[in-house]
Amino acid sequence: MTQSPEQTYLQRRRRESLARAEAAADPMIGKIHREFAARYAAKLEDGPRLNPVER
Repeated sequence: MTQSPEQTYLQRRRRESLARAEAAADPMIGKIHREFAARYAAKLEDGPRLNPVER
């Protein structure tokens, strides 16, 4: 089974957010990046949308 472009995008954004969280000098900025990473992960768990118009 191949990944959709949306899944690939969400995975990449999650990885980038986690990396930025680790690199952040300010703990609050790191927290924000971890929150974004968690949201991307939640979208990945929801699975692909059947209707691409629903965004």
